[in-house]
This record gives sequence, C-alpha cells and structure tokens, in this order.
Amino acid sequence: MRTLNINLLIFLSFFVFSCEGPYEEVGDSGGSSAPTKAVKSMTVSLPSGSHVINTEIVFKVLSDLGEDITAFCKFFVDGVEISGSKFTASKEGDYEVYCTYKELKSNSVTFKVVGSSNPPETFRTNVLVEDYTGAWCGYCPRVAFKLDKLWKSTDEKITPLAIHDNNGMVGGDPFHFTKVSELKAKFWLRVLIDYRGYPLAMYNRKEKWFEDDKTLTDLIAIPSNLGLALESSIDGRKLSLKVKVKFGIDFSDLKLVVYLTEYGLKAPQRTYGDLGYGEGTDGYLTDFVHDNVLRASISSLFGDAIDASSLKKGNIFEKSYSYDIPAAYDLENLEIKAFVVDKEDISINSRNFLATGNEAENGKFEAFE
Repeated sequence: MRTLNINLLIFLSFFVFSCEGPYEEVGDSGGSSAPTKAVKSMTVSLPSGSHVINTEIVFKVLSDLGEDITAFCKFFVDGVEISGSKFTASKEGDYEVYCTYKELKSNSVTFKVVGSSNPPETFRTNVLVEDYTGAWCGYCPRVAFKLDKLWKSTDEKITPLAIHDNNGMVGGDPFHFTKVSELKAKFWLRVLIDYRGYPLAMYNRKEKWFEDDKTLTDLIAIPSNLGLALESSIDGRKLSLKVKVKFGIDFSDLKLVVYLTEYGLKAPQRTYGDLGYGEGTDGYLTDFVHDNVLRASISSLFGDAIDASSLKKGNIFEKSYSYDIPAAYDLENLEIKAFVVDKEDISINSRNFLATGNEAENGKFEAFE
C-alpha cells in the first residue's frame, strides 16, 4: 500500500526559478521601503517536497543580488492573485505560482498539494453478498449464476454467501442453515415487504441487491479503510484460525463475523427455465453444484466485539478461533468468510479465505490489501 512520506526538513531546501526582462507595470512596496539596489531579475522559492491541504505555504523572493524582496512582490497561484506571500490549498492537486515586481515577472514554479501528511491507509474492498436461497426455489439459480459471473469478473472482489432455507417445504433443503430464521428476523426488516421472498440477495447487510452489476462494482471501486488477513490450518478435523483486522482510520463499535462455508456440494435444484444453467430435466437441474453454502458460524452469529482499544488508525486486531469440523463436511472444500460490521451490523469490508491452510493459498498470513 502506497504511503505518502512528507519530508520533515521541508523548510531547509527550496525550488528556485528565475527570469529576466521587462514586463507589465505591477508590484508595489506594500508600504515598506524599496529595495536598496536596483532589481534586474528575481527568483521565487517555496519549501520543497509535497504540501498538505489546509496547511500554509510560504513563498519567498530574492533579487538577482540576493536581497529579500518578498514584501514588494505580488503573487499569483494558477493565474489568480493571492493576498500576501502565503497560500493555503483547500484541495489536492498540482499548482503553479509566480510573482511580479514592477515590470518584472518570475518564472513559474509548480508544486504538489496532497491530502494529508499522514493519510488514511486503504485496502481492497470486497462486497459481502448474502444470497437467501433454497434447492426448492425455482428462481434461485438466477442469482447464483449472476453472482458467480460477477465474482470472476471482479477478480474475486465479491464475498458470496449462500444461506439455505428449507422454508417449511416438504423434503426441505439438504443444506438448510439452522439459524437462518435469526438472520432473516434481523436483516429482512431492511427490505420492503414487497421485495421479501426467494430469491433475496442483500449486499453488505444493508439493502436488497437487484441483481445489477453496477451497484456492486461501484462499491468495489471505493477503497476501504479496513483490511482483513487470515492464517488457518487443519489438524485432523480441528480447524484453527487467526483473523487479523487492520484499521486505516479511527473506528468505533465494530464486530468481527467469521463463517464457515463449503463449495462443490451437489443436490437437485429446482429451476423455472434456463436461468444460466440450462432448463434441466422436468424442472430440475440434477447434480447442481451449490457453492458458498453457509455451514456454521465460527464467531457468534452476529459477530464478536472488537476491543475499543484496538480501533485506532494503524492498529491491528487479532482474534483466534478453533472449530471441530463435522464429519459430513469435505475438508478440501471449506472456505472462511470473514467480515467486519459496524454498530448497525452493516459490513464495512469482507474477505474469502480457503480453510485448508496450504502454502500456495493460505499457509501464511495473507497480506492486507
């Protein structure tokens, strides 16, 4: 992650530019006595390095004989005259300054203004998308297809989570999540009644996703001020993992949510026509592959509180978990979905991690991105 370093000795060196020759009749003494010697040319200077918004920049002018004539010059930044020899930028960017004294004009000096001397650290954004679904649901393959396509096209910057519900159907759902009713009771209230039903996908536990790419890609494009990394290993059927959260700005009232999911599960899926996977046979997609299936909550269901003392810019919070993996789960197909939520339970950032802990994918801490 690129970090801006501001030179602490900023006032010890200066950019210097000069010119000679007549120019328009401008400049005055500002009420002070005139320079003691005739000025034939002059140089304008300012502190070297990058400059910070809302921080004063002081310009200085020396005559060709080395006399300080700052008080007798007029200064122009981006062609607009400023008051005195001090300038404060209110936005980032490149600026140009020159000065005039009587008929003389100095060469222009370009300088850069940056956002902060200690800017926030930013990280890659992953958008959490929870797909409330069921193998009995004929329209649900449509959402799964769109999410998978978007996950691939965004370089895996979607964190998909398939939350299966048998919805009281005869025969149920082989991947029914036992705490789905608790999740629905808490988060479906954020969706208008007219939009509740299956399939229902929500992004960042905030709003219904209407299956358009732009809503999610726009969010992905905004860097996050919070990053996640994870270390995991499996010994027998014991999963051990450590989640790290790094803060790019000061936060408050956050929780860490960690779920275990499984991919590659096969079961017949009801379909109402070709929704991306074909029409199936007699209304069913046989051996349909279900991915990102929520299996268990490793943290508490709605997250574990992050210590308030950790929530300062630059700090890293760590939390370790262990989980006994049921025999029915395929060890090679397990993933960790980790995300951080605010006091409103809205996801700030999330990540997908393989649970296997193999060196190629996850043997060491994945870098904060």
